[in-house]
Amino acid sequence: MNRFRYSVTARISALVLFLCSAALHGGEFSSGRVKLVLHERSGRFSLYYMTDTANRRYEPLFTDQDPRTSFITVIINDRTYKLGESSAFRIRQGDGPNPSLVFESAFLTLKEEFIFTRSEHSELADGIDIVLRAENKSGQASRIGIRFLLDTHLGEGERSHFETERRAISGETLFTAGSGGAWWRSRNGNYGLFGGLPSGGDSADEVLAGNWKRLNDAAWKISVNEGRNFNLLPYSVNDSAVAYYFDPEAVASGSYREARLWLSGAAEGEEISVARIPVRDTQDLALPGNAPSPAEDSGALRSDLEAIQNLVARIDGYIASGNITDEELSALEFTLRQLRARYGRQ
Repeated sequence: MNRFRYSVTARISALVLFLCSAALHGGEFSSGRVKLVLHERSGRFSLYYMTDTANRRYEPLFTDQDPRTSFITVIINDRTYKLGESSAFRIRQGDGPNPSLVFESAFLTLKEEFIFTRSEHSELADGIDIVLRAENKSGQASRIGIRFLLDTHLGEGERSHFETERRAISGETLFTAGSGGAWWRSRNGNYGLFGGLPSGGDSADEVLAGNWKRLNDAAWKISVNEGRNFNLLPYSVNDSAVAYYFDPEAVASGSYREARLWLSGAAEGEEISVARIPVRDTQDLALPGNAPSPAEDSGALRSDLEAIQNLVARIDGYIASGNITDEELSALEFTLRQLRARYGRQ
């Protein structure tokens, strides 16, 4: 353990004076343990979690074989549009400090922005915040609502497809503010996907766990049948999904509404926090040669120094306990590699 501490802390000391790396290649972004892939042609995205830091192995957090099974629907004055499939909307990647997809029509622009975030228990990004901003471009006030359908799959081999901090979920379930706690989880025994439940503000008004095809086939909402199983025979068996509903509200011409949700990955036994902490913007770290120097980015310095302080505190904890697992050691080394790479100390 003493040799371990000397080796790790020596490398930390070399970084403190020169102070988590994100990479961008077209539609692919990564930060910490999270990789985000934007599918511009279809207007969808995929999200992956690094379950093995030693070998840099990513696993999908929701269905990625056909990303089109997860999507956004907007309802405008009782008419629905499935973004990515409606001919009324063009799709492009957005500008700005964070990855984004933009859906544009003559009457509405919706920007889907992705912000890498971390739990308070982690020095590395372990999830994303998704900010949906719908701007009314018509000449009159419109009632605008948003549905975000997520095709989950991790829990489909388990007894319960989902669980919250209060109970297991094995059938169709509707959550409103205060009815289910702060989060839901879908897991497969090795790692899991977490998401938030209604909590007021810009969060969803309702979150519904149900059969994917039943939700996919509905233009907007379904008549909820509490406890109904996750089958829709004969086409969709043991097939679950989660739908976030942001109910329609009046939006003046030229104005906009925002809707927010978060998703996070975690290995079995790892903690997550509902209070998400944004990590460094991806544009600043995008391509080799384009990243600002540490002297030009005091915010990045503060963030990296905080990460190092947390890292040292964790090492002290391992020293005090006398125990460290291979996974914990790999996570420490991965954090160090990221910091070293960011400051050209490979």
